Amino acid sequence: MPNFINDYVIEIPEIDFDPTDPRWVELYQSVTFKEYPGWEGDGYPFQTCSTDVVQNSTLVQWYIEKFSFLDLRSSNYISTKTTPGDGGDAGARNSINQNTVKGTLIKGDLSVRSILPHVDATRTTGILFPLTFPQYVNFYKNEPNGNDPIYVHEYKPVITIINTASWHGVSQTAIGNPRYQLQLDCYNSWEEMSSLINTL
Repeated sequence: MPNFINDYVIEIPEIDFDPTDPRWVELYQSVTFKEYPGWEGDGYPFQTCSTDVVQNSTLVQWYIEKFSFLDLRSSNYISTKTTPGDGGDAGARNSINQNTVKGTLIKGDLSVRSILPHVDATRTTGILFPLTFPQYVNFYKNEPNGNDPIYVHEYKPVITIINTASWHGVSQTAIGNPRYQLQLDCYNSWEEMSSLINTL
């Protein structure tokens, strides 16, 4: 059964996932990463790649198929909780092919700076595949304003769904760098997700 940790995290041990599979290393060593500017345009300490090399990977396609019962199509959804900013091209978002599914490889370096607490601007949930360890994510009850997180999750070698419509961030750390993940964007609400994931 899925492991419902709290209102922020669901672990999915039912679906096979081995982050030590050498095909993951081959994949993230074969792509070109680009700096991620963030929705507000102030940047994050990671780089991303969602090119055809990633999308057409047999590994990524296998997981997209496994989660096809969820709403993985691309969307022009924009959260009303995000800090106003110019991050992103509204015209480009309005022309998104909503029949496509986006898998994104992420390479992070948290040794220099943290990922500040935020609500994801353009998705409601994220399906995460942690590929290196240790990795953590912090969750906050409301907009943090300097408050400590109410829950710190340490990723295990298991597929993990997180509530990206909640305030979350990652602390600066000298260990676990570079940090690699595959992420699938998802547009089901957390309430829908909690129900749908029980169909596994």
